[in-house]
Amino acid sequence: MNAKSRFTKDMIKFFLQYIILKNFETSQFGGYDIIVYITNEFNISLSSGTIYATLYSMERKNLLNGAFNKRNKRVYKVTSEGKLVLNSVIYDKSVENLIKGIFCNEGSCTNGKYSHSVTKGIFTSRLSYESEPRV
Repeated sequence: MNAKSRFTKDMIKFFLQYIILKNFETSQFGGYDIIVYITNEFNISLSSGTIYATLYSMERKNLLNGAFNKRNKRVYKVTSEGKLVLNSVIYDKSVENLIKGIFCNEGSCTNGKYSHSVTKGIFTSRLSYESEPRV
């Protein structure tokens, strides 16, 4: 794995709960849906263990509500607290400025020298397909 791929994977893992909140905030979803989304959107593979550990952690924090469907598969929905956390982080300019401070040198974010597609994708991507969750 090259340095760029490793960096992308590390960033996705670090921001995974916010990616989930942002991109699945209006739909019911399962772990498989997240795996497919991450693979399609960021061209990386995260293990199912990483995904499910994050989902369980988010459920314990009351960011997600999980329940078993008729097929006895666990599906999740973002809670009102999850939406509140999302709004307080994603739309807070201090968070954006922190990320720019980490990744941008003087002028580097505006002159096209560096592409910050990883961080941009984390904060601006939306679910690119409308389908029932595969659970």
